[in-house]
Amino acid sequence: MISVTRLDGREFTLNADLIESIESNPDTFIRLVNGDSFIVLESRSELVERIIAYRRQIFQCAISLLPEDATREAAIRRSDLKQSARVPEQNVDGEGGGEG
Repeated sequence: MISVTRLDGREFTLNADLIESIESNPDTFIRLVNGDSFIVLESRSELVERIIAYRRQIFQCAISLLPEDATREAAIRRSDLKQSARVPEQNVDGEGGGEG
């Protein structure tokens, strides 16, 4: 959940997971997945920062609940994924070496 401020100054809390889009033109317009929309005082970049902070807090809380071995394994898997995601090199002439 993030706090936002209506144009009249009233503050309310919004479920950030329901946000479909945020536009600035010049007012900041939030559209939700259910079709509801709000115009708020905060800038688009402020809202994005709040959403990132909200989600970071959720993930940090979830990670803190995992056993230490699980977080170590996850770090190893991320490292392995980065290594396996490397693009294979092609020959200088552009051929991949496959049969043809």
